[in-house]
Parts: sequence; structure tokens; C-alpha cells
Amino acid sequence: MEKTAEQKILERGHTQMEVNSVYATIVRRLRNMDTYLPLGYVNLIKAARINPRLYKVHYLAFDFFKDFDKYPDALKSIKPFKEVNTTDMCALKYNVGGSLAFKLNFSSDDWQTLQFGRKENLPSTEP
Repeated sequence: MEKTAEQKILERGHTQMEVNSVYATIVRRLRNMDTYLPLGYVNLIKAARINPRLYKVHYLAFDFFKDFDKYPDALKSIKPFKEVNTTDMCALKYNVGGSLAFKLNFSSDDWQTLQFGRKENLPSTEP
């Protein structure tokens, strides 16, 4: 089974996402709190929500982030073609093999492949 990641792109006027609720909960918890060390933020974020369970915090190392400047042929733009702008896309699908697909309508299951660069020039998506 091939791993994929779907990224949904918000439509104007429809911006409520789960992350908005998480952010608001964390901001309420941080209000009127003095924090001097990064570990203090970690502990406050974990404790920002009690029910149904505490938030999980994952530590990321520098090697987790990819430097796409090292891959000049990888992806210069996600604009699929002249007739379609990036604002027309509603979702992107990233595949481990290096391909990228998009769709123009949430109700459609029609994914169109986005052509770009050569696969051997892309960074690995697996750690």
C-alpha cells in the first residue's frame, strides 16, 4: 500500500479548521503566564487541554526539515497549467514516489497528476 498525504486548501469564507480550535485553546492557556524557556511552552501546550486528554507535543530535529533549495529541478511552482490557477485547486495529494496530484472540486474523486522535475532530483520523504 502506497503512503500518501492529502492537503486540503481552504476556500475563501470557509476557514474553520481543527488547528484553529487547538490554537485558541493554547492561547487561552498561555494568557497571563510568564514563560522563559522553550520547555515551559511545551509543558503549557501539553496542559492546555485536559479533557478528553492532554495534547501531545512532538520534538522535531533539524534534519526533519528539507532544504528544497538543494533540489533546483524539484518543484518551481504548483500551478498546473495556464488555464488553472493555484486558487482554483481545493486539494493536493503527495505520494511517496515523488508525484503530486491535485483536484479542483471537493466532491470529485478525480485527481490530476502535476508534472514537474525528475523524480531522482527529489528529496526522500521518508526519514
